Amino acid sequence: MITAEIPAVVGNKVNSNNSNNNQRLAEENQIGNDVNKPKIDSKKLFEQAKQKARERDSAKEAEKKLKILAENAESLPKEHLLKALQDLAYGSSVEEATALTNKAKETRNKIHRPDTIEGFEGQNVKNMGKVMSKIELDAAYLQSRGEINQKIVDKLDSNQEFHQLMKQKLSGNEEGIKRLFGLVEQAKFEALKEVTGVEGSRAKVEFTGNNPLSMKQGSYGNDLVQMNATPILSFLRTRKQNNKEILDTIVHELTHHDQAQIIRHKDKLPEHMKPDANLMALNGLYYINSGLTNMQQYKKQPQEREAFFSGHKLGEQLSKLVDKGYTGAKREIQSIEHLPSPNSNLETLKPQSTDLGNNTLIYGLKDGRKELINRANQADKGKRNPILADSYIGELNLGYEFGNLSKLADKVKQGKVTQQDIDHIANFQDLGADNALATSSRSRINQANVEDNKKIITELLNNPVAVDSLKRIAEFNEKEQQLFQKLKQNENLDLDNPKTSPSFTKEQNEAIEQYLSAVGELNRSREDFFSEKTKLIAKETLERGGKVYFALDGLATDTTTFNKDKTQIDMGNLKKLFDPNYEFYNSVTSRELRYLYENYRDNPNLKFTIKDQVIENPLKSLDLN
Repeated sequence: MITAEIPAVVGNKVNSNNSNNNQRLAEENQIGNDVNKPKIDSKKLFEQAKQKARERDSAKEAEKKLKILAENAESLPKEHLLKALQDLAYGSSVEEATALTNKAKETRNKIHRPDTIEGFEGQNVKNMGKVMSKIELDAAYLQSRGEINQKIVDKLDSNQEFHQLMKQKLSGNEEGIKRLFGLVEQAKFEALKEVTGVEGSRAKVEFTGNNPLSMKQGSYGNDLVQMNATPILSFLRTRKQNNKEILDTIVHELTHHDQAQIIRHKDKLPEHMKPDANLMALNGLYYINSGLTNMQQYKKQPQEREAFFSGHKLGEQLSKLVDKGYTGAKREIQSIEHLPSPNSNLETLKPQSTDLGNNTLIYGLKDGRKELINRANQADKGKRNPILADSYIGELNLGYEFGNLSKLADKVKQGKVTQQDIDHIANFQDLGADNALATSSRSRINQANVEDNKKIITELLNNPVAVDSLKRIAEFNEKEQQLFQKLKQNENLDLDNPKTSPSFTKEQNEAIEQYLSAVGELNRSREDFFSEKTKLIAKETLERGGKVYFALDGLATDTTTFNKDKTQIDMGNLKKLFDPNYEFYNSVTSRELRYLYENYRDNPNLKFTIKDQVIENPLKSLDLN
């Protein structure tokens, strides 16, 4: 800070020498200030800022963000990836744009809108493909798709014309293919409506040629399926093989039609399907066409992944129907004459989050116990208590590839499990439970009794078999991840379904075999842990006075869905579960039944059912000799 010197005053006269000195100092000081503080041309700076804003390429900024997403896709949660892609694709939603506008008015700042992608080609396609390939479809969504498929199978199985058409020569037969297309399309239309409530538009078929050398067998767009009437290289195949190829093409392309209806009516879907409907819509906007340079990205994008998985799986189910042949029209089950009356215990309401000793749980094959689950859900629409053992310590069932179980396994291996970890698992509340399917264990995770949860996890951590399985989970999980990184070096490998190939080197094939072996060991270790868990829950339930209903559909019957006119019942089939050479000897369900046979077959609270009716306890008379 500079202080001006005060001139000396003699009487009433100012000292002129001091005055001159002060004038000179003031001038020098002014010159110094002018040097230190150059003039600011604010108008010029403003113009420069505007020019920089004009030169900013929003599309290029979006491309940079997409590249960053692609590089980090493996480590980002699905919801974050989906939100980021939606911003790049659509910009602000109406709600977000309104909020931005209101905030701009309050702060008097200019709105900065999200950068959006404009050109979808070259590196953008590759980066989008990388991101899309890492976004997994939710289990609840896939389960609904599975329910749709099962309804289609049931409808076509009971349709005599379907079976007759599949016995004819369809290759080159446009009229026959049209009729087959109509039957499959009708079944899909009805099944989609029954499961999701969506009444979509109808699909049509158009033939693009009749050439056995055509590389393009089918395509879909705007409610129209275009297909070649003759499968590729049909002259090298049998009639049966060609018919199945035609059926598979129809199913695959109509799966895309399903997707289009799901996208079009996504706001009307059940809540658990909406996230993946948004993903399908986003994929539709940035759809990757097949080509020599991007075949992997094409196959791994969500729409094609689901069409290949869901469509191919349905095609296989329908092919089995064809092999079996027509067995008669479907008839509703009125009763099962030789079985006692329907059980009522599942329909008795219990207090909220009751303990295992007062609860009733359902065991059996996943598809075989559906009738019992439906009965329990009808009676307890408020989801007051768990009805499946999997709902207890349910946090360990969640996370991508059982991520939460893997975290616990790592801590067990390192000897770092704390009481705080146990309390967290026991008190866990799942924010996604309300949106889960009512038939899934996840829908009732939050109703599990906390004290029972604590007892279960504590006992498992003191169970040598369970602890050993957790340590193996940690070991093989780490090994699987390391080997997967090695597989990624093979650019020609389908990472979603890795298989050895003569076109790969010896080292590449060995890496694939090692990876598949590690995955197999990891899955077996998980089965070991969950078997110990569900056996312990059955023990606690029965010994404390609760009830266990074990569905034998698919175990003592040849179908998981009971049909009075078709299903065969043979209690002798249960013996297979005790045979170490049986394919499914080590499955969780087989282990549960053997455990109950060895320890509780005379317990009056252990009930067995077929469909939704209690039958005589078969374990009491089962002769294993």
